[in-house]
Amino acid sequence: MWVKRGDELGYLKYDRRGEEWLASKLGEMVLAPVAKVEWGILAGNAAVVSRVLSIDSIPLSRAEFPEYAVISALKRASGLIPFLLWIGAGDHGKERNFVVTPDGEGNLYIEAIDLGNCFEWRADGLAGIAILQRLLDNRDVDRVEAALTAIETLSDECVLEACRQSGMGDADDVAAKLISRKKSLRGWLAPLLR
Repeated sequence: MWVKRGDELGYLKYDRRGEEWLASKLGEMVLAPVAKVEWGILAGNAAVVSRVLSIDSIPLSRAEFPEYAVISALKRASGLIPFLLWIGAGDHGKERNFVVTPDGEGNLYIEAIDLGNCFEWRADGLAGIAILQRLLDNRDVDRVEAALTAIETLSDECVLEACRQSGMGDADDVAAKLISRKKSLRGWLAPLLR
């Protein structure tokens, strides 16, 4: 559910709060373009809100921008590919889970939202996740490489600490899986690094 507060826009969720927060925190740590998630209380219920870049942000599925501008934005968001693979994104094959934000100067920026269905690793490699095909087709190899390197060099201690801060009951298990997957990402992504 989309919510507005003043000149801010966010995506509100009551479920999978720890997963939402952790995915956002890890994204922040490796500079992946994901919405910043904040904890909150709404009508007496615990919730998280994914704060998007601007009140003008809209889901990619409803974006009506020139195709060349969207492709350019997808290229800039290429760091999402290794990130979504690392965290086991379950439903980022859908355009509704990405928002587009115009900057007022003709540029568009894309960020991932609705990250609650992560950390559900179904299989290893690209076959185990859902990543938007348009993102894969329009990737910038240098940005994929930079994001991959950021994930690989993130310390195991930082991953463990972030997982424990999430409040997830299986935080240590999630951390162990994330730490293990860091070592396999480069091999899984080799076909996309050409």
